[in-house]
Amino acid sequence: MVNVEVPPKLTKFVKFLRSNKFIRNKEGVMADKRVEYFKGSNASKLLSTKEGMKLFGRDSVESQDIQKVLQDMIDHGLFIRVVSVNNSRYLQPDTSRNWSDDAIYVWVYEGSQLGSIIIGITIIGALFALTLYPLWPHPLRVATWYVLMLLVAFVSFVAVVAVIRAIVFVITYFTLKPGVWLFPRLFDENAGVIDSFISLWEWHKPDSD
Repeated sequence: MVNVEVPPKLTKFVKFLRSNKFIRNKEGVMADKRVEYFKGSNASKLLSTKEGMKLFGRDSVESQDIQKVLQDMIDHGLFIRVVSVNNSRYLQPDTSRNWSDDAIYVWVYEGSQLGSIIIGITIIGALFALTLYPLWPHPLRVATWYVLMLLVAFVSFVAVVAVIRAIVFVITYFTLKPGVWLFPRLFDENAGVIDSFISLWEWHKPDSD
């Protein structure tokens, strides 16, 4: 998806929704490209929260106001309404351009690209520094080795936890339906390293798009 120009009146709303983990973006495929999509009801709920209502500049917001903002976002091409093909992750544009809480939407607006640019520059700098590794001072090379060992240990730990949680889920799926996930946020893209291990377990929630 390409980025689009955001009208000033919608900037704060689209940035709030695009960056908020509780909108629960999911990955899908449309026109042979990977896209992110979300449920309309999640967007409406977010804008009706205390934090969301602050964007309107008042303490209470009517449902019609929320619907109007979301419809304006569609009209300005910030996201498009889509339908799932055979209830799968494959999506195609909907014939309707009207907002509905029951529909799903694909993001067109990608947000600021500054983070991606910084990451790209950092990766290039790191690769260049690695090519000069033989010229590094001995203490720095030793320190780098220890850091790499810690990284390997952490990745190994996560791999072991992933295997254990999969085994536990399979066992509980057949004995305690609908099944139990250990560390349910372990692979949550919106969770930090520490947050990934905060919730010890939760019941499996069948995916319903």
